[in-house]
Amino acid sequence: MYGNALLAVSTVFVGFASYAWYKFTSPIAPGLPTAGSGSLISRLKAPEEFGKDPVEFLCKMRKKLGDVFYVDLILVKFVFCLGPEYNKLILRAAEEDFSFWKQIELLSGPRIAKTITDYEWRSPSMKIAKSSLMSQERINGFAVECTKIADEHFSKWTKSESVPLFQSISHLVLSFMLTMLMGEDFYRKYGDEIVPKMDQFERDLQNPILRLLPWSLWGLSAPGRRHFQIADRFKELTCAELDDILKNPELHVGRTDYFYGAVEKMGNGFREHYGTHIMSMVFAGHANVALTVPWMYLHARRHPGAWQRVHDEAVLDSSEPKPYLEACLRETGRLYTNTFLLRMTQKPTNIGGFEIPAGTLVACSPLATQRADSINSSDGIFKDSRRWLPERFLPEGAYSEWFNKAEFIQFGMGPHQCPGEKLAKTMVFEVVLRAWMENYDIDVVSGLEEGVKGIDGVGAEPAWTEENFGTPSVRGGDVMIKCRRRA
Repeated sequence: MYGNALLAVSTVFVGFASYAWYKFTSPIAPGLPTAGSGSLISRLKAPEEFGKDPVEFLCKMRKKLGDVFYVDLILVKFVFCLGPEYNKLILRAAEEDFSFWKQIELLSGPRIAKTITDYEWRSPSMKIAKSSLMSQERINGFAVECTKIADEHFSKWTKSESVPLFQSISHLVLSFMLTMLMGEDFYRKYGDEIVPKMDQFERDLQNPILRLLPWSLWGLSAPGRRHFQIADRFKELTCAELDDILKNPELHVGRTDYFYGAVEKMGNGFREHYGTHIMSMVFAGHANVALTVPWMYLHARRHPGAWQRVHDEAVLDSSEPKPYLEACLRETGRLYTNTFLLRMTQKPTNIGGFEIPAGTLVACSPLATQRADSINSSDGIFKDSRRWLPERFLPEGAYSEWFNKAEFIQFGMGPHQCPGEKLAKTMVFEVVLRAWMENYDIDVVSGLEEGVKGIDGVGAEPAWTEENFGTPSVRGGDVMIKCRRRA
């Protein structure tokens, strides 16, 4: 019996290893340059170098190989197309040429993919999402609700000797999102349970292990099992909330949250999708908002005069212009947001003179474009590109009009540009920073190696590989802060 079991395990292992080797050694297209080309050792080193700092790796490969090349990450291959023109080519392409939904389906796992592939649900749900997230009246209402939650979190932090900066801001923004999407009552009931699970769900979905395993084997890994458990639990809670709305409509009159609006329009017909749809919206919108704030803080506290200017604008009325805050947001996004944006080719396509087959993942990298220095590279755009200099985006700065150009992409471009830009700015400027600047002081306690680690010596390194679908968190231990209520 044990001999048969050992034979079966050995057969599976040999088959998996053979498949991995076949995938690793098979070129995507004739003549297409490969990162780490040459010896087997150099090819095996490419995924390791990519994992340490994918942006620096892509900049180096661009100088060596040109604008179009592919990176083999053992079982996943990406064709990278770098530079402003390729940003436009990929992000503005029609769905039938470069598919946004196919790559989302591939990378998001079986639970979310099931929702994405149901076109009867996908089309109306996207319309509702855009109308809800772009309505200024709805955004203003969300800001009022979330301001209370922000003060509660900051006040709670003051009672501890220290709290982790990135995790605390992340959980704060997740609390906002749960309130906006499911309502304040839902957040009050389930926030303590669901917010940490949402955070874990996002981390697990980006875990490299799940990129290597087919969906059918996700349950064999710890991140895969957690992913399924969290998705199933949230589905259970949203279905219970749906049933209560339908059974007791008089108890829910006046609700302004996204879920209630969706149920009013679409009813019970899509109960199987509501939970994963909400989770996917959290996944899509959380990281770029939540993790921009701590990186901006860590840079601004080192930049002469920056934190005072942030304070001065954050406490202004919402109707007042905030050019320095806007510049800080843009500069932080320029250095940290959108390591790469993916699409999948739907048919054989010529890119840069190379015939790329259908079903290939192609990527542009806004960060690789934005971190190429104009002084040291003919491909560069920004002077002192590896420094945090928000002044470059002020009205009198050299790049003041670049917010929506292909050279600088923070909220996407083309038909799938992020619809939540206004909402994101409101949460950062009018909620998080206003609550912080009006009532609290924060000091770094530990966790930084300033002048040694990170971009522009900020003191911490981004977790590029571990969290690569948006703005990354910090690599290794968190930065610990002390929060004090201002007298």
